[in-house]
Amino acid sequence: MNTRALSWALVRAVEWAMSKEWHLSRATLPGVVSACLVILALTAACGDQALGPAIGVVQVSVTTTGVELDANGYNVAIDGGVRHALPVNGTTTFPGLSPGSHSVLLAGFASNCGAVGATNPRSVEVVAGDTALVAFSVTCAATTGSLVVTVGTTGANLDPDGYSLSVDGAAGQALPVNGAVTIAGLAAGSHHVSVSGVATNCTASPPSPISVTITAAVSTQLDVAVACVQTVPRTGRIAFISESGCGIDYVGNIVGTCVEDIYVANADGSNPVRLTTTSGDYAGPVWSPNGSQVASGGYVVNADGSNPYWLPGTPVWSPDGSRIAFSNSGQIYLMNADGTNPAQVTSNGGITPAWSRDGARIAFSNSGQIYLMNADGTNVTPLTANSEVVDAWGPIWSPAGAKIAFQTYGQMYVMNADGTNLVRLFNPTAGFVGEPIWSPDGTKLVFSYSSNQIYVVNVDGTNLIRLGISEPSGFGEPSWSPDGTRILLTTYLVWGYVYVVNADGSNLHKLAPAYGRATWSPDGTAIALGAIYGGGSFPTMSTMNPDGTGLAMVCSCDPNALMSFDPAWRPLRVATQATAVNRTRGH
Repeated sequence: MNTRALSWALVRAVEWAMSKEWHLSRATLPGVVSACLVILALTAACGDQALGPAIGVVQVSVTTTGVELDANGYNVAIDGGVRHALPVNGTTTFPGLSPGSHSVLLAGFASNCGAVGATNPRSVEVVAGDTALVAFSVTCAATTGSLVVTVGTTGANLDPDGYSLSVDGAAGQALPVNGAVTIAGLAAGSHHVSVSGVATNCTASPPSPISVTITAAVSTQLDVAVACVQTVPRTGRIAFISESGCGIDYVGNIVGTCVEDIYVANADGSNPVRLTTTSGDYAGPVWSPNGSQVASGGYVVNADGSNPYWLPGTPVWSPDGSRIAFSNSGQIYLMNADGTNPAQVTSNGGITPAWSRDGARIAFSNSGQIYLMNADGTNVTPLTANSEVVDAWGPIWSPAGAKIAFQTYGQMYVMNADGTNLVRLFNPTAGFVGEPIWSPDGTKLVFSYSSNQIYVVNVDGTNLIRLGISEPSGFGEPSWSPDGTRILLTTYLVWGYVYVVNADGSNLHKLAPAYGRATWSPDGTAIALGAIYGGGSFPTMSTMNPDGTGLAMVCSCDPNALMSFDPAWRPLRVATQATAVNRTRGH
């Protein structure tokens, strides 16, 4: 009520008091009038202000723009008081504020957001009975970027299932063989990208993991090229060792007791057969020259797993695979390949028997000399008794059967099959010389020296070449390609790599990480090995092309196997004696 209205009301009240209805006396009337005048004076002093407490209201609003807005919103406080929640785009009201100046603070921003425009905190004037408006503007900037991975696949036999793409070890997502995938919300900085699930006949470039740097608010492009080669169906059967009964603990140690079995399977992985009846410790398997049997040390079994038996020595098959020679207790025995009719054929001792190419004679070592006898044990003839040779052993027939190579400690020799024309091929100052292996054409020999050095030499002793001097750990297990132009090598350390090198020592090429020995297919178009795949720790029986492409798993024949290794490819035809002997000795 304003002053004028109140004055009018007081006047009317005095008039009414003096009327006959109230019957005020003259003594009472002056007091009533005085009271009204006091009220009127007080009203005039207060002007037109409202009666009661003087308060105002502040309404705070916020508008947020940009990207990656703060999902938790903000908080706002007046004069440092209790903070009230405020959505990223919303309004809140503070009632009951005294008139005058107040401070409004908007806080709780995400690290990528901030108030823009006017200052924060902001000053606001509150008027009694009125609402003051305070508006904030907030903008948020990007803290993440995106990655666009584009893959292009060329060649033959492309992977029909595509690939898997993951970043920093997260769960993978499908990546087509030709196409792109975008991964958003990656924090700015360095990340590791992996493309997996690439078929074994394909190679991705750059190889995984791939390091990329993400920039906030930027879409980073990564191009991956995958090249696939034509896969050639593998033929024949492969025998190998499968190791099981053990596992790996969380720090990578083998736990349990590892035992081995011999398996055989088609090169494409079909028709796997376990050849051993009892798990144990087995040597690398070898095939008989006619492909009907497999031996591992003294264990002999038919290729279908039937008729297994044990010998007290390592079997050496005749070229046609029908008979076996072996040494036991310093004497040489012969028997049928099925294990029947064993007979001792030496009486004065003999070890390391080797069949002639025609199967009619057997060369052997005894008391440090090389001897020759008929296959029935008759006509024993010393070949090196009247020479410089000392501690000879391990005779190896040439493919044509005209020459015999052998080694002593620190030396290697070759001679005619009748013992004439003895030639010393290698004569180092010290060190062990491994058994020589004839080239398929009989013109060269490859051998090891001092355990981890591999040499090639002509049969006349000329052109001695050391192979692969660039490999610091050296090599073992050399094996000629069927055409004699290349030599397959494995690193001397059991865990290592497979290499191939030209017979003249040129073009040493690292093919793949592997365990144990590797072997050629009989036609020379493929190599079998215990391959260690990228990121894996244990070898799996596999095949690949001679240039290292087309790596493919043969099979996981034993579901409990920890690893499989030491392959031997079944011969496609009757082998030469040199090949049969080399194969028997693990080459």
